Amino acid sequence: MHDTSPSKPDIADLFQVASGQQGYITSRQARECGVSNELVTHHVGTGRFIRIYRGIYRFRDYPSSPREHVAAAWLAVGKDHAVVSHESALDLLDLTDVIPYGIHITVPRGRRYARKIPGVILHTAAGTPTAQDIQTIEGVKMTSATRTIVDVAEAGLSEEHVERAVAESLQAGMTSVRRLRDTAANRSRRVRLVIERAIAVATSEASLHARKHSERVIRAGGATLSNAAWRKRSLPQHFAVLGGPNPPDALGFMSDRIQVIWNSGDEPWKDPGQHHHTDSDEVFIVFKGSIELEVGDDRVIVGPSEMCFFPAGVLHGVVEVHTPVQALVIRSPAVHDKVYEDERHGGIS
Repeated sequence: MHDTSPSKPDIADLFQVASGQQGYITSRQARECGVSNELVTHHVGTGRFIRIYRGIYRFRDYPSSPREHVAAAWLAVGKDHAVVSHESALDLLDLTDVIPYGIHITVPRGRRYARKIPGVILHTAAGTPTAQDIQTIEGVKMTSATRTIVDVAEAGLSEEHVERAVAESLQAGMTSVRRLRDTAANRSRRVRLVIERAIAVATSEASLHARKHSERVIRAGGATLSNAAWRKRSLPQHFAVLGGPNPPDALGFMSDRIQVIWNSGDEPWKDPGQHHHTDSDEVFIVFKGSIELEVGDDRVIVGPSEMCFFPAGVLHGVVEVHTPVQALVIRSPAVHDKVYEDERHGGIS
């Protein structure tokens, strides 16, 4: 076996490699530039290189950046098979204000026994991510906005943060409603519901802003608005937004005064915690099965032919759904005003 590395060390070439990785290099990349392990150790001793992890080094004089530690961890896990994902990818994409607890990286399941890296939270994926699932930012491979949002929804990130990520990514053109639904299609029903609710919230906000703008334009021109449109549809055997500011399909009715959600199916679900609505009232009407809710310190079960009404400001949350269930959730007006109990001082989501 012959050594294919250059006979003469090329530090300038190695620095170019580091420049594409936020100042970091691997020992393998160093060898490919003719810099032996012994020479790397020498440069560590002189301070030219800084050892970060085993086999991962940083050029001391390379300008620092706020999230460069993510690049170092990604290289340590393995740049050929690892991708930054979950909350860390959301952070890199500026789609959330959540501060990641550790650095989230996804690898194929065959590499789930990779050596432990301090501060790294390792996730596994069944197969190799497709080209649509991956993007590169500042030299670091990471999951796309679409894949990231679906991954964090599956991992249990709070719904208000998923909603925010969906809204901001749609507004920035990083994803689309179709791509979100296609990516979520192979996940559990719970994940699909979270994504559908987030899409409904995001598109409702956008539609409400557009509607108000249109109304101002029409009033300025002396025209009058007409609400002659009406809808009739069969109720599906799955979760569906039947109406609201921006219904997800052509059969739904459009209204910024009321939102109607149909819950139907065999898979249980629950809210991530108690919440209240600052400006809207909400009512649950159960036709089949039952829904168990926490209302402040109380717990109530709403069964067939029963309803439960929550005025604005009342804390409540679904803790268990006894399936099969069929129920309507009606809220008016259809505004984005949900505030979770543990974030009452953190603003409206």
